[in-house]
Amino acid sequence: VRGNLIVSGDVPGTYKLPNNLTVSGILNISGTDMEELPKGLQVKSLNMMYTSIKKLPNDLIVEELFAGYSELQTIDNLQQKEFERLRLQGTSITSLPDGLTVRILLDLAECSNLQKLPDYLSAFLLNIRRTPISDIPKHLNANELAWIDTPLYEKFTDQALVDEIVYNGGSPPRLRDIRTK
Repeated sequence: VRGNLIVSGDVPGTYKLPNNLTVSGILNISGTDMEELPKGLQVKSLNMMYTSIKKLPNDLIVEELFAGYSELQTIDNLQQKEFERLRLQGTSITSLPDGLTVRILLDLAECSNLQKLPDYLSAFLLNIRRTPISDIPKHLNANELAWIDTPLYEKFTDQALVDEIVYNGGSPPRLRDIRTK
């Protein structure tokens, strides 16, 4: 499909997309009754927010994944480890793969089952607000970390690990330029 493909959740029924589907733009299945994605799916941007999809096909190729508040439980099975944006807020994710790289935004806010971040994680902006994360992994590389309302924030606020706490017009503090060894 050249361009975008929007599957409306307003029409009752269960949808099934064909295997080996390629969408050059956005695939929006948000709010549908869809329970699985097809094998061989390639898409620039996938919006699957508020769906019942629990697992992604391991051969999925996607630049931007918007899966917030879906029933997604894992992305560990994905062969792909690099994304432009990865929004998993409010999901039941319990872990992320080591070596995960997100060039712009990794949003894990309200992922109440996510206990720790993976080693060698890289993200320009990492949002872990309202998660139980309490430690920084090996080799974390993040330009900004939104971490208020986490055990990690309480643990490290006054320690040398924090280079700079930045308050931008009353917004929550963010850890800037995190580099660990």
